[in-house]
Amino acid sequence: MLIPISQRCEDIYFDHLTLFPMGLLRVEGWTESSSIDFDEVKNSMHVFIEDQRVPLNSTYRTFRPDIAEAYKLKNQFHGIVFEYIIHGTTSDNFSFKVIFKGNTIAHSNCQLSIRSPAYSGLLKEDKVLKRENIYTSGPPAKELSSIIVALADKLESPVLDFGCGAGILLKGLRRKGIEAIGIELNRSDIVQNMEDCVKPFVTLYDGRFPSPYPDDFFAGVICVEVIEHIPDYELAIQDIKRITKKMAILTVPDCSAIPILYPHYAVPWHCLERSHVNFFNQKSFEKILKEYFSSVEIIKIHPFYVNESSFFMNLVAICTK
Repeated sequence: MLIPISQRCEDIYFDHLTLFPMGLLRVEGWTESSSIDFDEVKNSMHVFIEDQRVPLNSTYRTFRPDIAEAYKLKNQFHGIVFEYIIHGTTSDNFSFKVIFKGNTIAHSNCQLSIRSPAYSGLLKEDKVLKRENIYTSGPPAKELSSIIVALADKLESPVLDFGCGAGILLKGLRRKGIEAIGIELNRSDIVQNMEDCVKPFVTLYDGRFPSPYPDDFFAGVICVEVIEHIPDYELAIQDIKRITKKMAILTVPDCSAIPILYPHYAVPWHCLERSHVNFFNQKSFEKILKEYFSSVEIIKIHPFYVNESSFFMNLVAICTK
């Protein structure tokens, strides 16, 4: 959300502020002065959310050749930016106020849902991080995509949720009266995050193949964001084929998002998941699955938009035995 300011206070002209849904408030402006006292400026800027002061996170100069040309200046770094991190907003509708040297330069009610992002610590971390600090693994998913629910509705009972995580999909299936069970690695983060209502229907095991089910035991198997984590993913695909009688639905991240976002120098954050060891695009996903199933239909889900570029975060394969 961009809000114009267009106000000058002493040596600084404030252009606008931007409020990002991940909780970053950025005030941008410029000054023709090359000798501005940054410490004084930082101490003179105050941001309030619902009358609660938000501490300054960072301030810095930016490249503004337009200012240098307009004022015939040799130095081209005349942009000045203040950044604040907003946490703990209790409503999607809140007020904010920006004050510089006692003057209110922006004041508005805002309708925006603030959601803390993944890797939010990178905004304010003051230590040099290592690779293992960036490429990390998070807890099992606790939110269920309506698209995944719609996919699961294609399956007949009984259903196996292969790599069920904390059991969020399993819980939804069983609430609908579907005969469904899950299987997952016996890990502490799984056990700690699993709700009691699904525990009786989940098999925790060591991850070896074959899985502990007879051939053709399930009418359908759903495997959501799992095989990208399994080093020998073909063994997993073979086993899913073995235990399903009719249909299997598998989803994986779509790595083709990486070149699509190249013009923006961006990478989807999910690609930083440390435990991803296999990376699929539509061609490779479809090719390997057709070696094991008689028919494979590819669907792309979870669209995202970055400026003029759009991409889909995930690939879905609906496989018939």
